[in-house]
Amino acid sequence: MKVLVTGGSGKLGQFVLRDLRDKGHEALNVDRTYPAENRYGWTFKTDLTDASQLFDVFMKIRPDAVVHLAANPSPHGFPRHQQFTENVGITHAVLQASGDLGVKRVVFASSEMANGWSTRYQCPTTLPFSETDVITTPNAYALSKVVGESIAESMQVAYPEMAIASLRINLVTHPEWPWAYRGVDHFPGGHANLWAYQDARDAASACRLWLESDLPGHRVYMVAAEDSLINLPIREAVARHFGEHPPIPDSVSEFGSLVDCSRIKADLGWTPQYSWRDATPE
Repeated sequence: MKVLVTGGSGKLGQFVLRDLRDKGHEALNVDRTYPAENRYGWTFKTDLTDASQLFDVFMKIRPDAVVHLAANPSPHGFPRHQQFTENVGITHAVLQASGDLGVKRVVFASSEMANGWSTRYQCPTTLPFSETDVITTPNAYALSKVVGESIAESMQVAYPEMAIASLRINLVTHPEWPWAYRGVDHFPGGHANLWAYQDARDAASACRLWLESDLPGHRVYMVAAEDSLINLPIREAVARHFGEHPPIPDSVSEFGSLVDCSRIKADLGWTPQYSWRDATPE
């Protein structure tokens, strides 16, 4: 399968490129910058905010599938309108080009922030919380992801043969990144998303499994590690930080995640393989 990956020069993107190539796919990177180490495929240097450049690259590559990761990833530190319009504009252009060129399978990298709870610093009304446990977000970055999911829904209606997964990926980490686990011993750091995270290698495999599946339509999935990114037991952490909170079922372990990933596990057979608790740098 020939896979076009937008944002492949980013931290997650390089793992997506590597995972695809390791599994026998042809992976091609489309990004405004070259990766620090160009080990995982050809890079087409492209300004993704320029739809004419983007469509030209799509015409040149003619991909079978697309993984759309490219975005301004910082919820803070940028003008809100700039961040929103860039993210939404790029997503629309990528999905429009995919539909026009007959791409059959697409992954859109959404965010757990699309659920809204982390951007309002509130505890969800159900724990663990799933794709359907949402609240309106006031955050421009999160809103761009919500709108991105709506674009995916719309494009799938326009192009019924194109199947799209919107992955609500949590904080992406990897043991070789020195900043990745900085909040582990600093309660309540990471409380905004209930101390959830995701190893880049597991996030990459979630992308690939959707591309390799034959499921139709547009589907939204939560994607998170099995455990929390904190040394404090999760029930104690929730009680100390939020006070009143919904009950946490016995099925959640002492340091378990409060993100419900049962939908992607059931649909794609995806199971996280990595935890920071036993991680060693590669």
